[in-house]
Amino acid sequence: MRNGGRNRHTGSAGRVFVPSPPARESPLALWGPPHGILVGRNVPMPLSDRSATIANLKAVAASFTAERDWDQFHDAKDLAIGIVIEPADLLQHFRFKSDTQIQKLFESPKRTELEDEIADVLFLLLRLSTRLDCDLPGSLERKLAKNSGHYPVKRARGQEHQVRRTLVRWVLKYENIDFAVVGQL
Repeated sequence: MRNGGRNRHTGSAGRVFVPSPPARESPLALWGPPHGILVGRNVPMPLSDRSATIANLKAVAASFTAERDWDQFHDAKDLAIGIVIEPADLLQHFRFKSDTQIQKLFESPKRTELEDEIADVLFLLLRLSTRLDCDLPGSLERKLAKNSGHYPVKRARGQEHQVRRTLVRWVLKYENIDFAVVGQL
C-alpha cells in the first residue's frame, strides 16, 4: 500500500508501520525504494533523462497535483483538452521560422521557455495516463508494432508521401469524407 508516498509494511504481529526517510546529505537527495518520491514541500527531487522513469514522472506529477488539490479539475476530458491546447503554446515559438532560426532558439536563453512548453505537454500526458491507468511504455510498444505493419521499412523508408497519404486518409475518415471521391478530384 501507499501512504504519503511511502510504502507501508506489515510486521509479523500485523502492525502497520511506515519507514522513516533515509538521512540525506542535501535537500536534493534522490529517495530510492522503498521510500518513493516526494516533491514540493517535502523533498525536491532532481530529474533527468538518465535517472527518471515514467513511473517516477507519474509520481512527481501526481504529487504536484495532490498538494494543490487539483485532481478535482483534472478529469480525463479536461486533461485531453489540455493535451491539445498546450502544443499550440509551443508552436507559437516555431511559427514563421526557418529550421536555422529554430535551431538558434534552442541555443539561446529562449530554450528554457521552449522546454517549459514541452514539459507542460508531458505533464498533461502523464496525468491523463495516470488517471486512465494507461501503461505508457506498453502502449507505445503496441502502437509501434501496429505502425511497423502499416509502414514496413522497405516501403516507407524515406517516403514522406506514405506518411502524408495516411494522414489525409485519417482526417477524411474522421470528417466522414469518402476517400475514393476525393481521389477522383
